[in-house]
Amino acid sequence: MKRFFYTGLLFILFSGFFAQEHDLRFDRYNAILRIKDDSTRCARLITYAGELRDSLHDYNLAQLIFSRAEAIVAKNHFPFLDYRVTEGRAYCAFLQGEFEKADQWYVKALQSPVLEGKDMAKADLLNRAGANLQNIGVFKRALQYYDQSLEIYTKRNDEQGKTTIYINMANVFVAMGDAKRADELYTSAAQIFLKNNLRDNYATVLGNQAVAKLSLGDPLEAKRLILRSYQYVSKKPKNIDQPVVLR
Repeated sequence: MKRFFYTGLLFILFSGFFAQEHDLRFDRYNAILRIKDDSTRCARLITYAGELRDSLHDYNLAQLIFSRAEAIVAKNHFPFLDYRVTEGRAYCAFLQGEFEKADQWYVKALQSPVLEGKDMAKADLLNRAGANLQNIGVFKRALQYYDQSLEIYTKRNDEQGKTTIYINMANVFVAMGDAKRADELYTSAAQIFLKNNLRDNYATVLGNQAVAKLSLGDPLEAKRLILRSYQYVSKKPKNIDQPVVLR
């Protein structure tokens, strides 16, 4: 009987806490809506929606607030804010698993004039757009985005960006059954990780590369790669089978 009493009490307490937290979120939202200047109100809405998405994982409320910011942008000429809200909604939809919706916003964001002359921002966005398509098996377009992103990262000698793209592209080729191309890309990523002494990353890529070697009918090389990976970490390396998204 006591157990049911305490369970009920805890439920009431937690329900009250979440209700209060929900009210506080809407209080802040309503306070932003009272700002008279359209540009300031829109920027604050976008910032708050980003906090809800990234820190509190309240994706539904984040999308609601993004939509209010989008309505303000539609009535004004705010190119930068238009880009921010479009990219913000795309990433939020990606985190929600609504990849088709995310794709529509990513396509729009990539056409923004704000990206002109901002190569690194465009490279990161191309990677995120590719990762989104990778999740729904739209591999051809994903690879096109990855190719464009890799070209920028290579030009800027951004090794983190390059390894991210190498791994994402390799995973796509594994899914497409092209283990040979995947093996080449894993090797490229592994060389950069080893050069920079990123031991865990290096071990993980070796594990992925071992899978590619098995697909190529080379179990001995796969075993060698697995054993080598154990020299760099004390635990079994995890498999990076999801696209990497830079934020």
